[in-house]
Amino acid sequence: MTKQYDYASFYPGQPFPYEQAETPSDYLETALAAERYIASKQLEDDDGVYWQEDGQSAYDISLFKGASGIAFFYLELHKATGEQRFADIARSAVLRISRFWRNAADKPVILFPGDIRFGLQLGVPGEGSILALAYKAFKEPEIERALRDIVAFLAENAKRDNEGGAYWNDNGLPISDGGAVLFLARFLGISDDADAKKLAVDAGEHILRSGREVGAGLSFDKPEPPAGDFGPNLETGTAGVAFVLEHVYRLTGDKKYLEAAEKAVTYLKTLLVPQEKGHLLPVRIEHDEPISKVTRTSTPRWATMIQTMASCRATTPNRSAIWANAAARSAPDASTIRLPRIPGTTRTST
Repeated sequence: MTKQYDYASFYPGQPFPYEQAETPSDYLETALAAERYIASKQLEDDDGVYWQEDGQSAYDISLFKGASGIAFFYLELHKATGEQRFADIARSAVLRISRFWRNAADKPVILFPGDIRFGLQLGVPGEGSILALAYKAFKEPEIERALRDIVAFLAENAKRDNEGGAYWNDNGLPISDGGAVLFLARFLGISDDADAKKLAVDAGEHILRSGREVGAGLSFDKPEPPAGDFGPNLETGTAGVAFVLEHVYRLTGDKKYLEAAEKAVTYLKTLLVPQEKGHLLPVRIEHDEPISKVTRTSTPRWATMIQTMASCRATTPNRSAIWANAAARSAPDASTIRLPRIPGTTRTST
């Protein structure tokens, strides 16, 4: 049965709600309105600015739902408006993050798909990625020291496979090991550190070997226990791993990483669902049985993989055939959504 998600405002057979911006300034006005709400939750101590919801006691510094994500918002808001107060808030926040990032690294935090301390969204690499962006803006020595300490933390905790590849959770998803690679790539944008580059490339090599051939494509999707659900999305699926491999290609110039990313997109295109305008790609595919016995899929919510596709397209501008019909559009009526057939499975009902 297809589930209903109140937070996504999606109900099968009903129109998918959205608002259409009338002018480009509508986007900025919405961002400024969001900032006014965020500012109402702002706190400050001797170490800098941070934010907490009412009743929240822990200091969350993650990219996904904490201070790193909000600091990134303020960095971008300063770029968009030129207002110095936004830069000042971002600077204060990232200095505080640089002093407390170890709080998120002290002990393992085990969720799917492993120890999320090493992932982008909820782990140290996400915090480090924002510190790297902030260092470009502010050139603070304290931020640089924190960045080098984060690189050392990743190096100290890396494991090695029999072929010299590096890994932390043996999983290339951005929420896991792929996030560490994305941070290292960001760090190498501000530092010519040979050891950090070797660690990133060794991890990329390990991730590359984890791909599974599906027809002419390459899948990195990891079924979640116990039901075998999986998501081909940017955070926890093949789209995200393709994004990681494209970054390794940029670091090395070795086309095997780019070719693997392209093959991943070929696989993702088999999951695209035609709409009246463009296509949609399911953010998650659910199964009633383990993935080896799948007979039915349901996809209650949707997300596009534009970031992965656009990134690879920018790297391979002469291969436009790969990207035909890749852009996604919201369906005007959810009842028109058609579910995808998963390669290698038989769908008996939808």
